[in-house]
Amino acid sequence: MTPSINFFFAVTMQYTERATAGKSPSSRGHHSAVLIDSRLYIIGGFDGSSTLDDVWILDLAASAYLAGVTEFTLASSVDRPDQEE
Repeated sequence: MTPSINFFFAVTMQYTERATAGKSPSSRGHHSAVLIDSRLYIIGGFDGSSTLDDVWILDLAASAYLAGVTEFTLASSVDRPDQEE
């Protein structure tokens, strides 16, 4: 079975499943994660029986996730005449 990951697109409010390549990290909790540019770094954690001291990198640009958010707009009361101030 090919591992996959679900992306949540805040613009459309929907999940999209994408296939991944390479080895997948083990299930874990109590880890740290940070997004830097288009890469998500997953650091350490606990798998239920042992402490993990590894680092995994998910390249989001390869999945074209960041390219999916190209434009958005914000409405204000100035843009909507039906809103009272």
